[in-house]
Amino acid sequence: MRDAANTLDVAVQAIAPLAARVAYTENVRQALARLGQIELARLKRRWLSDGWTQAQVHEIIPDRPTGTPEPKG
Repeated sequence: MRDAANTLDVAVQAIAPLAARVAYTENVRQALARLGQIELARLKRRWLSDGWTQAQVHEIIPDRPTGTPEPKG
């Protein structure tokens, strides 16, 4: 039993750096997604202040879809 636990501990320690990289990458992805959303909102506000209509803005940047996405496959 102790040997199995030691083997498992070694395996967990071996993948720990990879798990940390995955977590870091996910955090970066989320931060970039938030930044993209903020920049799109700023761009829309800028265009509206420049005299564009909502319809003109939505021709280029449509509203985000609502509901749940369809499963791929």
